Amino acid sequence: MYPQKCAWLGKCPQGATSSEVGLRGFLFTSSIGFGLLLLYVILRYVVRARQVKNSRELETKIKESSLVGVLLSALLGENLDAFSYKGFTQKDNPVTIGFEDLSMELADGRRVLNSVTGEFRHSTI
Repeated sequence: MYPQKCAWLGKCPQGATSSEVGLRGFLFTSSIGFGLLLLYVILRYVVRARQVKNSRELETKIKESSLVGVLLSALLGENLDAFSYKGFTQKDNPVTIGFEDLSMELADGRRVLNSVTGEFRHSTI
């Protein structure tokens, strides 16, 4: 039997006919496995963080579009009962905000509101 070259990850004791897994091989294989596990955890965290961010942005857009609908309905005088929010807790002293003959003119002279009258009833915004 002729001597054989030992693999760099194994150990070859004198007189052995085959190589065995040595400490270097074990550490190398373990570090590869640990690195892949760490990469998986990091990627999972990044994906989850993006999902949460996208979810929050979507919730914000939905809330903003709902508020715009409420404001337009108030300005146009439509029924606001359909726009009441059920998720808010009832306050002890509800407040209704009303306005009459509301006008607004921009610095360049354009009028964007002209004699608008309406109210924001409590529990609807």
